[in-house]
This record gives sequence, structure tokens and C-alpha cells, in this order.
Amino acid sequence: KKATAMVWLQEVSCDASLNREQTKWLADVQLHGEYLKEMPEAARADREVVMTAVQRRPSEFSLAAAELQSDYGIALAAVQKDGLQLEYVASELLVDRDIVLAAVMQNCEALQFAAPSLCGDADIALAAVRETDALKFVAEDLWRDHSFVLQAVQCNGWALKFAQDFQADFTIVSAAVKQTWWVLSVVPPALLCNAEIMLSALEQDKRAMQHLPKKLATDPSFLLAAVQSHFFVLHLKTGAIRHGGESEYQNPWTVRSNVLGELREVRDFVLATVAQDGQQLEHVPALLRADESVVLAAMSQDPNSVKHAAAELLADPAFMATAVAMSGLALQFATSELQADPNIVLAAVKQNGLALKFAHPSVSSKKNVALAAVKQTAKAVKLAPSEMQPFLKLMSSNL
Repeated sequence: KKATAMVWLQEVSCDASLNREQTKWLADVQLHGEYLKEMPEAARADREVVMTAVQRRPSEFSLAAAELQSDYGIALAAVQKDGLQLEYVASELLVDRDIVLAAVMQNCEALQFAAPSLCGDADIALAAVRETDALKFVAEDLWRDHSFVLQAVQCNGWALKFAQDFQADFTIVSAAVKQTWWVLSVVPPALLCNAEIMLSALEQDKRAMQHLPKKLATDPSFLLAAVQSHFFVLHLKTGAIRHGGESEYQNPWTVRSNVLGELREVRDFVLATVAQDGQQLEHVPALLRADESVVLAAMSQDPNSVKHAAAELLADPAFMATAVAMSGLALQFATSELQADPNIVLAAVKQNGLALKFAHPSVSSKKNVALAAVKQTAKAVKLAPSEMQPFLKLMSSNL
């Protein structure tokens, strides 16, 4: 850095167009970081000095002499580095499109300092709407332009708040919600009840559920679509809606009992629900708890949910063979007859050796069953008959 500074100083010193005083000012700014406010008025009116200062610190533009604040090159250099320096640009340059656009591109809120005619320039305004705080500086006429508003909400959904003439326009509201679900707070009730818009918001963030209207909360087709898309879980017992995490959402719209009754009979809805929360199988109607596909879907999410299966399934050899292959511990919920079935018990211990605990003594004492359990986990040794344990310990040490 020192070498570079010395080269720069030599170049400045050799510049015949600079007098000794200018050379000192430039050195003070470039090498010593001196602020314009600490320099004489003549320095603040020197174009070379001010340009050098602005390139180092754009905020120095505010201290430049008035005639230099109307200098196109210096003004452009300042706003390109700090858009808010537009506040200090001479009024005659505030109507210059290139300077204002450069300022807004650097800092959206610079739009507040532009001439009113440029606040209504669509390209400049669209560059500004990226930041929500700049929306209020856009000319009102643009908020009545459908094409502009559509582009604006696609860039920043909150632009909908200022486009009051189009808050009931499906195309614009849909685009705004896709950009940010937060804008639901300004969407009129009629469009909040639009399933497409609400599903779009839920897909973006489950917290959008706080805006769920009663009409959709009691619409079986909407709830089925939402649950199938994993947007939230409907608790079949209470009708309460839960989203995302473990805790139940406080004060959501609850599902009316008559609609919940209809939903409980909808097999696809139940399948989607238990696939997200297997323990919901407990609240499924008996007819569906006897449906093999429903129970297996619940087990895929929570193997322990098999305990809620209908009694006829727990006594069905074919179903239990599938169930213990998924979770050996499902053997504990099988009927006593199936707990004494060598084939089912063997399948269970191969999946989880600890299932040996739930096998009938007549089966757990079989060598091939006990060995299969120990092969799966050495912890199963203690679950075998005592007379077999020495042999099993020896075998497990060799596995």
C-alpha cells in the first residue's frame, strides 16, 4: 500500500496542471483520509479533490460546493456508490433519468429524492419496489396501471398494499401471494376463500394457515388437497388443524363436526392424514382401521400405530406377516395364535431380535428362531429361555 501511495504521490507531483495547494489537498484526501469538512472551502470547490473524496467516501458529496453538486460526473459517481446521496444532488440533475436510476439501483429508497416526474417512471419505480420501504415513494398513477402493478407484485408481493384498485384482481393477488404469503393480510375475504391462492400460500409457508378462512377450513376437497400436499395435519379426533411442528396451532379455524364426519369417511383423506401422523389411526373409523392399506400407511410413519389396527387385521396371518416385516415389534399386538406361529415369529425377530420377547414360549424356544433373534441383536440373548442362553452367548460371540 505504501508503494502504491508513493507512486500515486509522484504522479500527482508531476502533474503540471496541479498547483502545490491542490497537490496537498489531494494527498490529504487520498493518503491521509482527511474529510472535506476539515478542509478549506476552496478544496471543497475543487473538482479533482471532491471527485477523489467521493470515490473514497460517497458521503463526502454532501459537503461539496454547490456548483460541484450539479456536476454530472461527480453526482453520478456519488450515487453509484451510495444511492441516498441523491438527496444532495442539485435540483437540475434530479430530473436526469440516468442519475436517478443509478441511485435507485444502488439504494431503492433513493426514489424519495427523485423529481416527481421520475417517481412515475415505470422502469425506475420497478427498480425501487424491490425494497418494501421504497413502495411509498412510487407515483400514485403507477398503482393504477395493471401492467406495472403485476410486475411490481411479482418482484415484491407487498406492492399489493399500495395497489388498492387491484386488490380484488385474481391475477395480481395470486402473483403477490406467490411472491410472499405475508401479503395475505391485505387480501380481501373473497379471494382468501380461493383455494388456489390459499394453497399457494401454504406451499410457501405453513404459517399462512393463520389466514385460513372458515369457508376453506370446512371444505373437504380443500382440506384433502392441503393434507395430501403435507401442508398441515388435521387431528381426526378434535378437528383441530396443526401445522409443521409438534405443537397444535393455537386458535385455528376448527373443522365443523358435520364436515369432519364426512372427512372421516373419505379414504384418500385418511390415507393422507395417517401418512403424516401414524397415531391418527386411533381416531379413524373402525371400517378404515380394518383397511390394510390405511394401517400400513400409518405404520410407515409410526410403526407403533399398528396397535390401533382393527382386531381382525391383528388376527390376519397375511397382514401380520407384512406388519412384522416392517416392524418386528408389531408382534406384541398380534393375537396369541399368531404369536405362536413360527413363520410370523421368525419374520419378526429377523427384523428386530427384541421381538423374541413377544413370541409364545413354544416358538421362542426353537433354536432357529432364537438364533435369528440373536443374529439381529445380541441383546436378544436375555429374552431366550434360560437353558438356551449359554449356547446363544457363545454363538453371538462368533457372529
